[in-house]
Amino acid sequence: ELPESYLRRLTPTQARLVLSQLAGVDDAIRARIRAAERYHAALRDVPEVLLPPLRSDFSHVYSAFPIQVPHRHEFLRFMMSERRDVAAQHLHNCADLPCFREFHRECPNARMTARSVVLLPTYPRYAAAEIERNIATIRRFFARR
Repeated sequence: ELPESYLRRLTPTQARLVLSQLAGVDDAIRARIRAAERYHAALRDVPEVLLPPLRSDFSHVYSAFPIQVPHRHEFLRFMMSERRDVAAQHLHNCADLPCFREFHRECPNARMTARSVVLLPTYPRYAAAEIERNIATIRRFFARR
């Protein structure tokens, strides 16, 4: 059963907003991929940071650049105190959720991932200088540990 709101069409205003952006979608994806490439190149030698595989063939559009870090809460507090635009990914290890208790099994990788993923910004208009500041701040955080 679909919610009633799913059965509606876009309003004319919504449709105009979407249509006005379609021509720039590929360029926006290219900008996001460039940001992902920069993060990947600059952070691959930081042993505490687990990076995703890099894809530049449009098979990943990088709405954000996910990394896994130890001590995520401390990391996020530091990044935010440095005025960096980062966010915790709100994943759950479904094997640990009460609603899936009957299917429970130990999933240490899922548990670790749920506790460690951070999202770095890749907005199409996000300045390259801001990406460089994020990189420098991440490196500074791990250098002090």
